[in-house]
Amino acid sequence: MPRIPCVVVIAAVSFTLIAEARPPQSSLIAQPFSRLKQPSRGRPVKDVSRPPSERVDDPPLPISAQSTASSPSTASNVTFNGHTSIQVNVNAQGNNIVGDAANEPSIAVNPVNPKQIAIAWRQFDNVASNFRQAGRAYSTNGGQTWTFPGVLDPGLFRSDPVLGFDGLGNFYYASLTIPVNNPDGFEMSLFKSTNGGVNWSAPVYAYGGDKAWIVVDDRVAGAGAGHIYETWTLPYSCCFPNDFSRSINGAASFQLPISLPNPHMMWGTLDTDSNGVLYLGGATLDQRGHVFFRSLDAKNPAVTPTFSPPKFVDLGGFSGGFGGDLGPNPVGLLGQVWVAANPGKPGHVYMLGSVIRDNDPTDVMFARSVDGGQTWSPPRRVNDDPEGNFEWQWFGTLAVAPNGRLDAIWNDTRTSGDPAISALFYSFSMDEGQTWSANEQVSPKFNSHVGFPNQPKIGDYYHMISDDGGANLAYSATFNGEQDVYFLRIRQDCNHNGIDDDCDTSCGNSGDRCDVTGCGLSVDCNHNHVPDECEPIEDCNHNGTRDICEIGANPALDCNANRVLDSCESGQDCNGNQVPDVCDVFLHGDCNHNGIPDDCDIAGGHSMDRNRDGVPDECQGACCDCDGCTVRSEYECFVIFGIFSGPGTQCGDANACHRPVFANDLCTQAEEIPSAPQFTELFDNRCAFLSGPEPSTEFCPDPQPIYADLWYQYIAPCTGTLQISTCDQTDFDAIMAAYHSGASCVCPSSDATFLQCQDDSCGIQGGPPLMNLAVTAGQCYTIRVGGWNGSIGSGELSVSYLTACNPTDLNGDGVTDFKDFARFVNCYGPLHAGCAAADFNHDGVVNLRDYQAMFVMFGK
Repeated sequence: MPRIPCVVVIAAVSFTLIAEARPPQSSLIAQPFSRLKQPSRGRPVKDVSRPPSERVDDPPLPISAQSTASSPSTASNVTFNGHTSIQVNVNAQGNNIVGDAANEPSIAVNPVNPKQIAIAWRQFDNVASNFRQAGRAYSTNGGQTWTFPGVLDPGLFRSDPVLGFDGLGNFYYASLTIPVNNPDGFEMSLFKSTNGGVNWSAPVYAYGGDKAWIVVDDRVAGAGAGHIYETWTLPYSCCFPNDFSRSINGAASFQLPISLPNPHMMWGTLDTDSNGVLYLGGATLDQRGHVFFRSLDAKNPAVTPTFSPPKFVDLGGFSGGFGGDLGPNPVGLLGQVWVAANPGKPGHVYMLGSVIRDNDPTDVMFARSVDGGQTWSPPRRVNDDPEGNFEWQWFGTLAVAPNGRLDAIWNDTRTSGDPAISALFYSFSMDEGQTWSANEQVSPKFNSHVGFPNQPKIGDYYHMISDDGGANLAYSATFNGEQDVYFLRIRQDCNHNGIDDDCDTSCGNSGDRCDVTGCGLSVDCNHNHVPDECEPIEDCNHNGTRDICEIGANPALDCNANRVLDSCESGQDCNGNQVPDVCDVFLHGDCNHNGIPDDCDIAGGHSMDRNRDGVPDECQGACCDCDGCTVRSEYECFVIFGIFSGPGTQCGDANACHRPVFANDLCTQAEEIPSAPQFTELFDNRCAFLSGPEPSTEFCPDPQPIYADLWYQYIAPCTGTLQISTCDQTDFDAIMAAYHSGASCVCPSSDATFLQCQDDSCGIQGGPPLMNLAVTAGQCYTIRVGGWNGSIGSGELSVSYLTACNPTDLNGDGVTDFKDFARFVNCYGPLHAGCAAADFNHDGVVNLRDYQAMFVMFGK
């Protein structure tokens, strides 16, 4: 396995070269390249390592000739440890289709007839092309066999498939495509099936964008029942700055999109609870943390939905991907973020994801809220392998059964030690995530680096739907050397009698899943569809009735959901509210994790609460960002790019922070753009002031001053024409000027070095500017971006050469890769013979600034 030594060596070199640029709460080897350079003023940085978003890069190719050759007599069904994975993408004879690829699956199970299941996926007819279409299959026997009748919309590019279902058994298929009349655009289509996925309606326009997700309110009655909600990633969408829409008429149409609150989210999911409350959770748009939103009125068709202020959820790290061969999914995600509501407990909501951590490349992490997302538990690790062993737990996926059981699955490299070799693992929780079952391997190992359809990834997610008898999973694997989609039912059979637990306790009607021999013979005193013989036998109060039976008759006797009577736990009630302390901690939190309710810490004098918000001072501190000073937790301050003064500080204290002046608000501390021929960064001038002395603006199209300006400096790696653009995603009336600084970067004090000024040159009146500059290799150029007449907002600054330029391709093979990186490392330090090409900014030394350019161009 030569890959492992390579990873270790590069990790060591990387740490040496960029130690000072290492962001907090990250594992350097696992993070996206964009995070190696934190923004000088704390604004988001676009993930420049990410490949272009969903685009038609290759033409469709004919189905591989291999697919008509001899193939296995049966589908590639695989059994491991009693779990059978059944191949879904099969031909009319039920055989494997050789030479194709299928990944990124989504699943729907009919709640009216659970034997009807549909799975959608990205279908690549020929692995020589990354042209993908809308794969789909259905089963009428609970997933034992599958029919793949061909793709939806044959010949049309489609991606990001997501399935949903309503309470009446209708299925919905959301699919991303590129508008025929706008090759740079994005849009979603929604298909509807009324017969279990056998047939689908014509597509309905649904707005949308890249990495969208949908959820359907699957209640059969009540306000919002049947509503379809969707969200997508803001920068790659039809409708910037909007990223949310809904259908209130069963997918006949979708309403005009609206905008989620800042900081928006990406790679997220949605869910609804039994009251129709809508929950959304995902990574923040800058990948720095995780965010949660709630809408109480999205279910009301008469109003435009509103959302709660964002809540930042600490999952112990950040979500990412696109790590190249160093990771298990080279140009794909390591998993999206899952939000799920407890069907039987309104307001109990959960988040789970595979997150990059300080001491592991990825772990499956979980957090819980029991108050509708207003407060969250500390993060809990679900995978039980040793921490710090550098194994990958990726594609973490969450589902909740009607009885409240939490199911989690993920890909895991612990059995191989190789990032490319994973197996599927499973764990469940019966106490709302406070404890998790021992991890169980439920599939053989497979190589996630084979079978690539001219696109080196195995999709971006799996999808799972749970019932009281088990979990229904759609996932991708390469058991036969190519990417295929599999269905796996992970049964709950705690007494090992071959019958699903819920069927043990109650038989179904003729033809139902629970119409099986031997069903209904187990006692279930607490009505949770788990046989009593599998549950705790304790009778802690010695009254002759098992605790689980007492709790089943009166759930209020177990307020912390640990299946132990509250009366048998610590009887302390420090605040005299008639609720045991252990329950107060579960329901209301314990921010300092000392086992004492926060209000008792304060009332008892153990903690101070100077701002009287009910949170001990040691859990918060003064946090300063461009809006001023607020008291927040350290994690919340980190996510909003604030300056944290330390626990216990208050705004106004002598040692508290002040509203920051971010570095490149001043030209003397301009942000240096890497000397690369392509670079893109998000910017935000809402915190910026005028900084002096300022050059005049008499040569600009309009003599108005450039207010709220930001400063950048760029040393040209090549001689030619450089395009500097703010055309993409800029949402305010921006203006831009450029100055020539010479061989060294010097701030302009007058218009003596002025080169050009642009306003509205992207073709939008009152919009962003674009300029083309003739530049000379090794010369420094100062770029000034601000708002016309004081306008403020956010945007995207990009630099790109209109002249051929790729200095980071040191070996001239057309791509910047590890071979170039190896040459670069050998040249690091003072310039020596044969290393001039590695000095991309021509400053006489190969250092961190050149290293940043190498990272920006890696893979290009």
